[in-house]
Amino acid sequence: TDGICSIKKSIQFSKNNKDIISNYIITRENKYLRWPAYMLSINQQKSYKSKFDDRIDLLLLDIKELYNILVNNENQEEFSISYQQIKQIKEKCKLEYAYLNIHTLIWLKSFKSFDAFIAGNRLQMFCESVGGHYIVERWSESEFFDEKYFNKLIAKCKTNKAENGILDA
Repeated sequence: TDGICSIKKSIQFSKNNKDIISNYIITRENKYLRWPAYMLSINQQKSYKSKFDDRIDLLLLDIKELYNILVNNENQEEFSISYQQIKQIKEKCKLEYAYLNIHTLIWLKSFKSFDAFIAGNRLQMFCESVGGHYIVERWSESEFFDEKYFNKLIAKCKTNKAENGILDA
């Protein structure tokens, strides 16, 4: 499993030691992200000082783009992929090398759709549900993990914790 953000981000954007610990726990405790693990994995490529700088919103936008490409050809066998789809993934997706690894590709295709991927990985808290489909949007205009983004991330994690009946004593 992977945390929503690194301890370095919690230290950088928290006010004091108590907040650092609290924020670190809330972004790690539910084990939201589960990726196949190997070199050039989604986990490594989305991480701190990498393509998405630990931002779940940008990662989910990229994964949604991947699913838009994968579900475009309904006549394909369940786990096959066309040359045209590979070409589109390389052109449109920032984590193309992770997605095109055979283990990750089979894992991602097993969900069949972005909606099933979100539901299967319990990532609903990072999306909006509209008409039975999950919509993901950027949380800030910046490309970087900044204070505005961090505050929104912590708020979403706290809302999710409260909605699931897990309240701090």
